Amino acid sequence: MFKRWMILWGMAAALATGQAQAIGLTSPTAGQLYLAPASITLAAATTTSDGTVVKVEFYQGSTLIGTGTAAPYSINWTNAPAGSYTLTAKATDFKGTTTTSVPVQITVDAPPTVSLTSPTSGQAYIAPASVTLTATASDSDGTITKVEFYQGTTLIGTATAAPYSITWTNAPAGYYALSAKATDDKGITSSSNPAKISIDAPPTVSLTAPANNAVYAAPASVTLTATAADSDDSITKVEFYRGTTLIGTDTAAPYGINWTNAPAGSYTLTARATDKSGATTTSAPVQIIVDAPPSVSLTAPANKAVYIAPASVTLTATAGDSDGTISKVEYYQGTTLIGTATSAPYIATWQNAPAGQYSLTAKATDDKGATTTSTAVTIIVLPNQLPSITLTGPTAGQTFTAPATIDLAASAQDTDGQIARVEYYQGTTLIGTATAAPYSATWQNVAAGQYSLTAKAIDNGGGESYSSAASITVNPAGLQVYYLHSDHLNTPRVVTDEQNRIVWRNDPLAEPFGTAAPEQDPDGDGVPFTLNLRFPGQYFDRETSLHYNYYRDYDPQTGAYKQSDLIGLAGGINTYTYALGNPLSNPDPMGLATQSEISAAVQTLTSSYPQDFSKPPASVTPFPMGENGLGMTDWGNNITLNSNRFGGSSECVKRGDEYQFLQTLAHEMLHVNESIPRRLLSNSFRMGNPIGYFHRQLDDKANAMATQKIIEKYIKTRNANKDCICR
Repeated sequence: MFKRWMILWGMAAALATGQAQAIGLTSPTAGQLYLAPASITLAAATTTSDGTVVKVEFYQGSTLIGTGTAAPYSINWTNAPAGSYTLTAKATDFKGTTTTSVPVQITVDAPPTVSLTSPTSGQAYIAPASVTLTATASDSDGTITKVEFYQGTTLIGTATAAPYSITWTNAPAGYYALSAKATDDKGITSSSNPAKISIDAPPTVSLTAPANNAVYAAPASVTLTATAADSDDSITKVEFYRGTTLIGTDTAAPYGINWTNAPAGSYTLTARATDKSGATTTSAPVQIIVDAPPSVSLTAPANKAVYIAPASVTLTATAGDSDGTISKVEYYQGTTLIGTATSAPYIATWQNAPAGQYSLTAKATDDKGATTTSTAVTIIVLPNQLPSITLTGPTAGQTFTAPATIDLAASAQDTDGQIARVEYYQGTTLIGTATAAPYSATWQNVAAGQYSLTAKAIDNGGGESYSSAASITVNPAGLQVYYLHSDHLNTPRVVTDEQNRIVWRNDPLAEPFGTAAPEQDPDGDGVPFTLNLRFPGQYFDRETSLHYNYYRDYDPQTGAYKQSDLIGLAGGINTYTYALGNPLSNPDPMGLATQSEISAAVQTLTSSYPQDFSKPPASVTPFPMGENGLGMTDWGNNITLNSNRFGGSSECVKRGDEYQFLQTLAHEMLHVNESIPRRLLSNSFRMGNPIGYFHRQLDDKANAMATQKIIEKYIKTRNANKDCICR
């Protein structure tokens, strides 16, 4: 604005002094700076009071550089060289009158020169790269203030003094155009030609085999494998090195070589990958050991040695290692390890080798883990012929008196060896041992009891044989053993002593109701034998001559009870009768009821299911129980049936109850014959289970037994009994 005002002021002054016209330079302005070779536009504005401007001439100093003949008056000064210039404009009107403008000072500056000397175009680097950029720069009419270095348009560094250089560190992979820009003291800049470089991503490589610290036996065959890749190029080769020595090259994946006949020693192995641009990367090193293998020889047993099973085979070997020590020697039967020794003379024992033919080897392992296996040795283990043995004393059935001293003797032989010892057992308890014929021993202070004795022969091969068992009896001192013989109803009929002599007899043919007294001295030795047992459940009371039947007394003279039946008519219409008047067929162990219906039911179930009811109950007796109870079986296998459920006003089972009666009796008879302990069944109740799993099994089985066919069979059997014709 100020410059324009000065031009107008000059033109006004010219008019005021009487000049015909006025002129002023409008371009360039005073102090304007140009870069040589410059192109400068010169323009002027004119005014006149009395005529027309016919031309305007533009001067550099006194040198005409151009003329304009029509407004707007301007010219273009091209290729203006460097220098300082005074520019004016001179206007001429049609009268030839001239007017010159106020001069304007300008400068045409020579630009600096700059050249990027490093890197050069085409130069290649490996990422992450460190690239040094260097340039030369000068200014003919001034000084260089700075040189800036660019990657494309991105400034990467500046140098302010010669030599102009920077370092571009960690340069990533890629292709780059690098240049330098110089700035002189007047702010004029120049840029160099670009240098195009490439920074290559290096390949990656990893040695995948062998494993670090792997050990090989010399001469070794070592397989080396590697994985290699390149993110911006391709792999041209992978080289494998032992230290600095190349041992092999592979040019295609999978990359691997085989190093054969590697001698003993310790080695550092690496893999080096090279990509298409020539960039290389070396893998992390892997250490291996090629170990001189140990030596080993199996010295015992001898080849084709023969043993008797079960054999004890002693194994020995010699072993050594030229470049280390032996850590262990292992013995093998085929591929099965049978022994190990860790120090010389490397002895092991294979115990209890069974019969067969075997191939034995020794394998030595040294301190580096290298192994060597010996030549195989074949041995034969023959089957052991078991010894034979007979217990010759004591003999079966022999009796002794406590505290007894019992001589033990046996005869033993072994056809393929020797008898090592004979052992005597009472059950599973060892009671004596003999190591030499006649293999005798003594069992001292034997207490009273029944014993089962056996002899065991052991031969030198460990073979064992047992004799047949001999049962003996050791009686208490002063105690005589007697044997009680009962009839089909469990009524005692005969008593015999140890010599099988009859010492007491109750003959049913003499008096079926028990009226006649038993014979107390049938052998006639003058020593009477007393036994107070009579019909099942009865005990003879000598003072009253009655038979105590737990709930009441039986009088053999009348063949009836002295007291009425405690269960009333539930046991039958005659409350005094005993066994329905037939004590040879019907028992009444508790003195509560007759047994004809029960006998019929037991007979029906036993004949229908003989396998399930092989064991008869000791007794079956009706007795009043709670309304919910049906029956129970005690530990003596005595069955009690609830007479409140199965009795009535008659002596027979209530009509229509036959199914429940037979099912209950079958259930209780299964208890008598059960394999499941009754204690377990009772526990099932105590554990909060009202039936219990096993109890349910018995109940289900009893339900299945009480079929219509069985009920009909029972009724037929029951009605065939003259003592109880139920209607």
